[in-house]
Amino acid sequence: MGLCPKPRPGAHPLSIGVQRGDGPFAGLGGAHAWLPTAFSINHWEYDMDHDAARAAFENALATHSPGFGTFFLARLLDLDISYGEDTCTVRMPVLDFMYNPQGSLHGGLIATVMDISMGHLLTHAVGAGMTLEMRTQFLRPARTGTIRAEGRFLKKGRSINFLESRLFDAEGRDMAVASSTWQLL
Repeated sequence: MGLCPKPRPGAHPLSIGVQRGDGPFAGLGGAHAWLPTAFSINHWEYDMDHDAARAAFENALATHSPGFGTFFLARLLDLDISYGEDTCTVRMPVLDFMYNPQGSLHGGLIATVMDISMGHLLTHAVGAGMTLEMRTQFLRPARTGTIRAEGRFLKKGRSINFLESRLFDAEGRDMAVASSTWQLL
């Protein structure tokens, strides 16, 4: 199961089709004249391992508890969380039920793992807080293996803290970079 490198029949894997005509913006002209009425992208197909997805969900239901590292999402994503000196490392296996339609790890999950690396570090080193803002730059897709997010402080403050997280693939290549601002609770 997993990524299967075959495009949908009759289409190049990266072709984009746009139709214009009688959609919701037809007849509006002006600023809306450019909007397509239908948009499709042909992407790689893959067969998701339903049994593995179901087992991950059932395991998360059975083993979660309201705590750092044990909350439902951490169990569902099979996160391994560890701490160093002013760092928090979060490891996550890339599984096919986490893919976006293009057959790579969904960007929302990447941002989630990076947010967890920063939030857990803040709680561990300073105290509980909430994310005020987070900026993420995606550098390359993840399709297999285990990813690793390393959260660290950029600046500690009395009420506002600045953190960053870097995401790496199994070979140590940069996959994403995030920076964030946190308010202590």
